[in-house]
Amino acid sequence: MDTLLDPEMLLVSDKNWKDEASREEFLAHLITHIQMIRNYNLTKICRTDKMDALLWSHQEWLPWLSDHFGRREQLAESIFNFLNSYRVDVAEPEEYEPCNVNPDMSFSGENVRDTFLETLHCLGARPERFFLLPGKNNLPLSGEVYKFSCNCHRLLEQPVVIKDTDDWLDHIDLTNDYWPLGSGITEQEKFITALEIYAKRNYPDFNGNFLYENIHCTGNFMKGIASEKDYRNSILKSVSLRLKLSRNESVRHTSLKDEFVNESWSFRVTRGARIDYSLRGKKTIIFERYEPDHDKSRKKGKVRRHATEQGRNL
Repeated sequence: MDTLLDPEMLLVSDKNWKDEASREEFLAHLITHIQMIRNYNLTKICRTDKMDALLWSHQEWLPWLSDHFGRREQLAESIFNFLNSYRVDVAEPEEYEPCNVNPDMSFSGENVRDTFLETLHCLGARPERFFLLPGKNNLPLSGEVYKFSCNCHRLLEQPVVIKDTDDWLDHIDLTNDYWPLGSGITEQEKFITALEIYAKRNYPDFNGNFLYENIHCTGNFMKGIASEKDYRNSILKSVSLRLKLSRNESVRHTSLKDEFVNESWSFRVTRGARIDYSLRGKKTIIFERYEPDHDKSRKKGKVRRHATEQGRNL
């Protein structure tokens, strides 16, 4: 889905910019979202020439363009590159009046408010869903939900509001967009990224780093999981869990059933599917084979044979 950027993500008053705490809070909110979108290629940013012209004509609202307060000189360039690289143009919403919003949002000026709500009206009139990324001062309070409405449409499409950087993770399709299709290095990196995202989503104690610094996948393992269709989420769950645990913790964990069999370690994915792996010291883990659920294969074979026999009897 595309994203409508609240202009307050980019605008900051001179007073707040000169206050160190306010400035750092503003930049942290902006930069962490930029990094998240870039890292996972999450979305495109909806832009209109009208909004661009309005913003860039009031550079007093954009002190980061020239005043870097000791930051790297590439700050403005980095923001510009992001906005241009992830831009998707939206048709100018000339026929749309500003829509209504409840609870109200704050803006640096009426022109900014009207132009933003015109664009949101235009997007809301389309059938496609979209994200709304609010500025720091427009983040809804706990329990609040923005409602957008107008007099010309029975129902406007309501955007998905992104309150925190981790909210983006809930909208990533790991079992399709991040599932490996082969055994190359790029596919291995994609799978490891999927494991990190899964852990961030599901394990509150995950700090962004697995217990093992070096994670390797053999070609045989990658080919095995690439062909799996039914248990992708189970693979992500069991592998990410194994990466969080020491060997002793993994052995004691009731859902993994980790054990040493035939000269390699093996843990459970489903009742019938397992993953074989080996360890090199305390920091390196190598996933060697994915053994699929053979019972599932046999059941499918029985269903096919039964269907064939029924066909013959007709």
